[in-house]
Amino acid sequence: TLIDWLTYKYIKGNGYRDNEFRIRDGFTIYSGPHNIGFKFEPDYDEADHMQLIASTMWHQFFVHIPWWKAPKVTSYCSDNYSFGFYLYNDNSKKLFHSIWLLWRNKSKVINMPWSCECHHTIIEGKNNQRYIEFSGEHRERYKKAKKWNAKPLPVKDQWDYYRSNKFSWEAPYKYITKDGREQKTTALYHIEDREWRPRWFMWCGLFKHTQRTLDIELMDEMGEQVGSWKGGVTAFGRRINPGEDPHEAYQRIMKTEVLD
Repeated sequence: TLIDWLTYKYIKGNGYRDNEFRIRDGFTIYSGPHNIGFKFEPDYDEADHMQLIASTMWHQFFVHIPWWKAPKVTSYCSDNYSFGFYLYNDNSKKLFHSIWLLWRNKSKVINMPWSCECHHTIIEGKNNQRYIEFSGEHRERYKKAKKWNAKPLPVKDQWDYYRSNKFSWEAPYKYITKDGREQKTTALYHIEDREWRPRWFMWCGLFKHTQRTLDIELMDEMGEQVGSWKGGVTAFGRRINPGEDPHEAYQRIMKTEVLD
C-alpha cells in the first residue's frame, strides 16, 4: 500500500534496522505482516489513557491519545475495552478469512465464505488401522465413519492414544545446529490425514482440500534454542509429499528441518 511504501522510505532513510521504530514518545511503528484495520484501546505504557493502533499490510502504528482517558476498570486489561475493526488472517500470503468487530468489552467475528475449518482427521496406524476424529460437536457424523474406511476414535484422550504403539513409530532423531553441535534423542511419529472445508459449506465436500502430515514428538528438547529462556522444540508436524512413503518423509524431515 502507499502508506507502507512511504513508511518504508522513511525508515530506510533514517537508518533504522530493527522492527520497532519509536519516532517520538507516543508514536511507534512496528514492521512486519499485520492484520488490516484499526482499534482504540488503553495504552500499554500509560494505561490511564487510550491509544490508536492502526494496521496496514506491513506496518502497525501505535499513537498515544493523551486527551482520551481510559476507564479505570480497564486500566490493567486492555483486551476488555476496545473499539474498532480489522480483517484477520493468520497467513500474510493469503486473503483474510474473517472480520473482527470490537465494541467496548464485546467482539463479533464474521467468517468469510472461503475461510476453512478442519472437518475431520484420520489417524493411520500399523496393520492398516484407521480411526477418524470429527471436528466440532457434530457427533452424528460418526455414523458415516465407514464412508472414509475408518472407525470412530474409541477414546476421549486422543493424544495418548496416538502415542501408543498401535499408531506411532519410534525412531532415533538427530539434529545438527547451525553452529555445528550434534543433538540426539528418540522420536515418536504418526500419520494424519486431514480434510478441510469452507466454514459455510461444512456439509458439502465439493470444495474440500486434504493434507497428509507426519506428527513428530521428541523425547527431549531439540534445536537452536535449547538452554535458552525460549526452550527447544518438543513436537511439530510437517507435510508428506504426494506419493512419498511416510518413513522416507521422516528421514527427509530429519535431514532438512531447522528447529528454531
